[in-house]
Amino acid sequence: MPQLPKHITDSAFQECMVELEAIVSKEWVMTGQSDLQSYRDDYGIFWGHSELEPKPSAAVAPASTDEVQAVVRILNKYQLPCWTISTGKNLGYGGAAPLKNGMITIDLKRMNRIIEVNEKHAYAIVEPGVSYFDLFNYIRDKGYKLWMSCPSPGWGSIIGNTSEHGVGYTPYGDHYGNQCGLEVVLPDGDLLRTGMGAMPDTKTWGTFKYGFGPHIDGMFTQSNLGIVTRMGIWLMPEPPTFMTGWAMMDGIDDFATMIEATRDLRQQDIITNMATVFPGMMDATYRPESGEPLRELIAGRGSPMDLIKILKEHNLGFWTNRMAFYGLSNAVKEKYEYMMDHYLAHNPKTRFKFDTYSAPYDFRKMDAGAKLQAGVPNLGEWTVMGWTEDSDAHAFFSPIIPFTGEAAQEHVDVFNEIFTRHGRGPYIGSIALFNTTRTCMITIPLPVRKGDHEFNRVSQDLFLDLVQASTERGWGDYRAPTFAMDTIMDTYSFNNHALRRFHERIKDTLDPNGIFSPGKNGIWPERYRDTRVII
Repeated sequence: MPQLPKHITDSAFQECMVELEAIVSKEWVMTGQSDLQSYRDDYGIFWGHSELEPKPSAAVAPASTDEVQAVVRILNKYQLPCWTISTGKNLGYGGAAPLKNGMITIDLKRMNRIIEVNEKHAYAIVEPGVSYFDLFNYIRDKGYKLWMSCPSPGWGSIIGNTSEHGVGYTPYGDHYGNQCGLEVVLPDGDLLRTGMGAMPDTKTWGTFKYGFGPHIDGMFTQSNLGIVTRMGIWLMPEPPTFMTGWAMMDGIDDFATMIEATRDLRQQDIITNMATVFPGMMDATYRPESGEPLRELIAGRGSPMDLIKILKEHNLGFWTNRMAFYGLSNAVKEKYEYMMDHYLAHNPKTRFKFDTYSAPYDFRKMDAGAKLQAGVPNLGEWTVMGWTEDSDAHAFFSPIIPFTGEAAQEHVDVFNEIFTRHGRGPYIGSIALFNTTRTCMITIPLPVRKGDHEFNRVSQDLFLDLVQASTERGWGDYRAPTFAMDTIMDTYSFNNHALRRFHERIKDTLDPNGIFSPGKNGIWPERYRDTRVII
């Protein structure tokens, strides 16, 4: 028998499984050890740890909203806690694994219908099992002149990524900001639709967010208050011209300059997409002529000066801002020229490499970075390239810092001391994503070795020190791996943790049995609150 929550007996668990099988069929209730392997966290720091690795007691895969409702009612009957996933591709943040042992996983992968794509009004309504590849292929097959926004890689769920406040690289890269209306199964099995979707036979679900009364969509993102079974998302009308490329600065100390120059361009809407600043070595992940030397350097943990040498040999700036321009050709050209003048005023040695494309588009002619900025999903060709010891996975730390060169340089200086102290340095900076015009999202992959508990313990300690240093400076982490959810929520401590207390008052009201994802993002129901772990 799998490990169960303390209040669940073996006989009650077996009875619950029989009732679930009557809803979804025996095939889609998984209890065997081999069946549950896919519900482990492949990137987890506790992988293989006999005591700490969280594993589900079972998994159930409903195929419709009606089946989700029925499953939820059965789980309430037995008071069996669950953990919900869309496709389980939340890599670096917990993957498909639950937060605690014994939870039953509700896997929504079979709910993979594209309900609607409206070309005239540029929106789609999808179910949780729809991946970015699915929607992209559907749009292409129909010949719609629409672009979407996707993360890298694109195999994950649109609803899953949006619900976790994930980001992409087009002007629609704030995925939650471009969400419009939800269908939600509540903890008692009731069904709710938000916004204009709350009207029967609505004609404007996908076009107007707010509906009537309080806007509650955010309650069901990064939360455990409901299971999202449908979501409206806005799509981008295909632009007549698309220009994409790099601004590159060669010096390791140019990070602050790059950030300062980019802020002005972002706030003036010269750059409208999710521009992305990263060390030039990332570019090597999809440029073979420079990739191998860099991989050898990184494996050997060379010095920053070694890195600069290789980047120069292959004409890659140390700091690279990947950006794009969209629209009429004259407007694109004017923005491009303004951007160049602006960067050169900040650093006369800035170099540029841009390509221009026009409709109809042949995405095969674009590199992986250009494809992402055109909303084309990939299998991770444009990814974070680690610059520490060899590892086969990672856990993300993602603080939000002010959009200033001063804050950018401070984070490098502070984090470099921490990385070096833990033997994982030097830290020279990581990806800076500009999903708003006022903040930088720094995404830092901390190395994980599958099953190497000593190595991973160092990464966990490193993570915690980064959290402490960020909290002291007022930089909040916006999205946490499961092992650190309580720790991150604890940093949002204004007025004796008023935010957490408010979340938990809502949780206890909507979910009195505490069955929906107990502990997700630090929100615990009353019956499990004593299991909160702040590390």
